[in-house]
Amino acid sequence: MPDLDLLLDQLTLARLEREALRRGMTAEALAGQLLDTEVATRSRPRAGGVGATPFYRRKSQD
Repeated sequence: MPDLDLLLDQLTLARLEREALRRGMTAEALAGQLLDTEVATRSRPRAGGVGATPFYRRKSQD
């Protein structure tokens, strides 16, 4: 993954550091892992042909 510069507010940075400490990794490694996971979930291929069927009105019985 290319190097990214991220700007985080102090509260978010503190939460990231606490979570990284809890997991036993650096804050930078955790941020990279979270970004990789987010990109992977957003770039999943869509299931073709599976999904909601379109709504069709019934023909009138005139």
